[in-house]
Amino acid sequence: MKPGQYFILKFDFSSIERGMDVKATAQDLKVVINESITEFYDTYSEHLGEDAKGLIHHTFPQISLKRCVERVRNTIQKKSNKAIADIQGVSVAPLLKFGT
Repeated sequence: MKPGQYFILKFDFSSIERGMDVKATAQDLKVVINESITEFYDTYSEHLGEDAKGLIHHTFPQISLKRCVERVRNTIQKKSNKAIADIQGVSVAPLLKFGT
């Protein structure tokens, strides 16, 4: 992978509290995923359009992710923006922290 060929979508799961309450953990995961996608849109809004934040689905973040990838794919296919002519897609970069 060459630098500058992909938009980077970063996920930082280190803030999720792991505990006995599975529902709370699942909700935290949904929030973190949607916050990451929102940050992605903030970073690349110049290329993806300001209306991209409207693609966030707060109940089902997997839909948010699918919509995000579709927006990038559609933007690339249009090839109307020379600034992203070399972009191939989205690269997912999870931030993992281990320990206490």
